[in-house]
Amino acid sequence: MFFRLLKIKKHYNRQVGFTFLEMLISVFLLALMTVAVSGVYVSFTSLQARARSYERLLNDSYYAIELMAREFRTTAIFDYTPSDTCTSLFSAPIPDACIIFINDQDKLEAFLIKNDSLYFVTPTCKTDFSSCTWWEDNPQNYTVLLSPSLNGIKVTNLRFKIFPTSDPFASDSDNNNQQPRVTMSLQTRYPSQNIMQDVFQYLQTTVSARIYRR
Repeated sequence: MFFRLLKIKKHYNRQVGFTFLEMLISVFLLALMTVAVSGVYVSFTSLQARARSYERLLNDSYYAIELMAREFRTTAIFDYTPSDTCTSLFSAPIPDACIIFINDQDKLEAFLIKNDSLYFVTPTCKTDFSSCTWWEDNPQNYTVLLSPSLNGIKVTNLRFKIFPTSDPFASDSDNNNQQPRVTMSLQTRYPSQNIMQDVFQYLQTTVSARIYRR
């Protein structure tokens, strides 16, 4: 009887608690689950940060291109081939990334990029537009729309394509049956040391003028 009870007790002792191997397996599975959950959390956080950066870039870039489109609709094109004019009047470093309008008060307006920034320029010019004051000397003559220092956005490319290439409202024009329109292409970037937040955006729109001078 005694040996029988001892045998039962030994068998019971073998069933109580974890073995060392079982503990190792449990710890390994717990660590594996922790790593998996952490990875999912990090990925979700990174995607959220990327989505926020992209949304911010899209909103600011869309606002800028809509502002340019609105100005084109409500003003007249001053120069249909503005490269030389942009260089002479505004010292635009990239002439193709510059466009000049004249508003209903006979004042010049321009959009141009310089140092990765987009500017809306309203300079003070002579009545014959032969020269203008240096717009960067007076903060009242320009508004920064997009800039790394303003909203963290870098303008990587801006192009204006005007059609037709000559004033259709001129008396000697061969394009008097065409309404002016311009295609605007804007490429922006939200640079960041975090690769998940470093995003790009490309916007393009074509706008027709609402001014009729037939």
